[in-house]
Amino acid sequence: MLGRRILAAVAFVSACAQAQLSITNPSPSSWWVSGAVNTLAWTCGTSPYSAYTVVLSNSDSAILSGALALIANVPNFDCSFTVNEQQSSLQVSSTYTLSLANIQNLTDVYASTQFEVKAAGSVYPTSSASSSATGTSTAGSASSTSSSKTGAATANYIPVGMSMAAALVLGLVVA
Repeated sequence: MLGRRILAAVAFVSACAQAQLSITNPSPSSWWVSGAVNTLAWTCGTSPYSAYTVVLSNSDSAILSGALALIANVPNFDCSFTVNEQQSSLQVSSTYTLSLANIQNLTDVYASTQFEVKAAGSVYPTSSASSSATGTSTAGSASSTSSSKTGAATANYIPVGMSMAAALVLGLVVA
């Protein structure tokens, strides 16, 4: 009897911990654009986890044949991650699922969301955080190059685990 109560309490605590983490972008109402810089954001202030692996999947095996570990070891304290053009060069589809999973066991999913990837050049929804900035930056050169791209901040490759604040300081992104 006591064993059942302990097991029920552990299951309840585990369910509550999982409810504390959610992906805020992308979402069913905030899509990504193929081949563009996109933003992954989550509720980091309430998460009990220190880091995640970002896993992408699609229910249509013709689009994506299996789960893809898109980004490994993303620190929770970053609260968001900029997905570069190469990482987001995805086929257009409304059946993608993005998950934050245990780094050592990708089937242990902490949070997930379903979302759509629209064609290159599509406009982001007005409520999306990723639609507010424009421009490009070239790191490691004496000058930077600016160009206008509607709907997203553009950036060069940002190393996995680097926070957006550090990328801003280093000039890898333009706010």
